[in-house]
Order: sequence, then structure tokens, then C-alpha cells
Amino acid sequence: MIQIEGLFKSFGEKAVLQNFSCSLPAGKTTCLMGPSGCGKTTLFRILLGLETPDHGVILGLEGKRKSAVFQEDRLCETLGPVPNLQLCSPGLSRERALSLLKDLGLEDSALSPISTFSGGMKRRVALLRALSAPYDILFLDEPFQGLDKETKQLTMDYVKKHTQGKTVFFITHDPGEADELSQHLILLPSTFPAIDQ
Repeated sequence: MIQIEGLFKSFGEKAVLQNFSCSLPAGKTTCLMGPSGCGKTTLFRILLGLETPDHGVILGLEGKRKSAVFQEDRLCETLGPVPNLQLCSPGLSRERALSLLKDLGLEDSALSPISTFSGGMKRRVALLRALSAPYDILFLDEPFQGLDKETKQLTMDYVKKHTQGKTVFFITHDPGEADELSQHLILLPSTFPAIDQ
């Protein structure tokens, strides 16, 4: 379990997180929801080690391997999808990478550079890259944005299948995504304290 206790984070005079505490159960998907600007992505970045909290303690992340999908896809645009997957998974064979791309309907674009992909295609490659990398905890920030209804359902089913029994921290604005994927819900309002359900 990851335990967050008394977390504070401010940017200048703007307090984003104030005495925030919650737990993320091991082996389950925790969904974080709340209005824009309430601190969801700030918490995401703190847990990844990309931001430092002003005060507070985070227990349970020591020595854990992390994999992430950010709001931006963060792909290498000049490379194709296979090398992009292999960047975070050096032992991933080309055959296995092609199989993963096929799972999410990307096999016809396997030889094309990422720069030619639509936003939804890039999103699926970013998700596959994060899922295929070795990790103990998977972090997902709005992972299904930009996907049409059919592709979104296919991708959510894939993520659900491949994260069973794993620890996942998942941010969304969509209650339907939360209902389908999460086993533990944290509601982060614009004012504190948070509600841990």
C-alpha cells in the first residue's frame, strides 16, 4: 500500500494541496477525480518524483519501478511505434511489439513515423509503451483522452485486462471510466479535506 500523509504543495501564493492524506491499495486501481485545477496532476507528479511536496510524507514508493502515461503523449515523433515501445522496454522483441500494436488496431501503421499518427493513435502507442515497460506501479493521467467511443472501449478493455492485480493510479474526469476501471475512488474537491472512498 502507498500511504500519503499530510501533503502540502504550493506554487507561489497558490496552495494546491493542503494537508492531503489518502491511501492507494496494492494490487488495485485507484481512481482520482475532481474539478480542473484542484491538484490532481500535481499529486500525480509528486508521486512520480517530478515535484517535491512542501510538507508531508509518502510511504510505500521506495524502490518501486514506475511507468506512466502523461496528459501529453511524450513519444519520439521521428520514430515508428515499435522503436517507441522499445525505448522503455529494451528487451521487447519486434515481433512482440507488433503483436501489441495489433491488439489496439495499430498494425497497419507499424512502419510509419509517429509524426503521421492521429491524436488517438498516439494515445494508444503511449498506453502500450507504459503497459509493456516493467513496473510495480502504473500512473495514468487522463489516459483515454482523444479516443472515439469505439476505440476508447477497446482500449479500456485492454488496460483493464492487463492491469488486473496490479497497482494503478488513474486520473480521469469521466465517471464512466472510473466506474469501469477503478476499485478504489478518491474524490478531490476544490477545497479540502479530500474524500477517500
